Amino acid sequence: MNQAPTPLGGVRCEGATHATCDRSPGCVWEWTGDWKTSCHSIAPKCAGLKHEVCDRSQGCVWDWTSKWETSCIRSDCQGLQHEVCDTHGKMCKWQWTGDWKTSCKRAAPQCAGLKHEVCDRSQGCVWD
Repeated sequence: MNQAPTPLGGVRCEGATHATCDRSPGCVWEWTGDWKTSCHSIAPKCAGLKHEVCDRSQGCVWDWTSKWETSCIRSDCQGLQHEVCDTHGKMCKWQWTGDWKTSCKRAAPQCAGLKHEVCDRSQGCVWD
């Protein structure tokens, strides 16, 4: 099963203290009102990647939309605008949070029928 990506330096951003977050490459501190949720991974750049590059990019997943330019998205669906989120309906769902950057969420995994390599990259799926 895929887990939250660990950035360069081997530190998991989520749950890190401010000092640890500031010292960790791949992490960024944005105060949320709770230190436990203020450190997070720098978002991977997935949009516009071609299939082969997307498949090799940590934090990205290929979800064919009929246009290669919009088919590579973040594996957690975060940062997608409402219309783009809806285009990726088998992987993502829109749930308004008050901020469009965090309103597109990963939908429950649909693992049945996936090829082995796609299953391995799909959060929540296990090849058995």
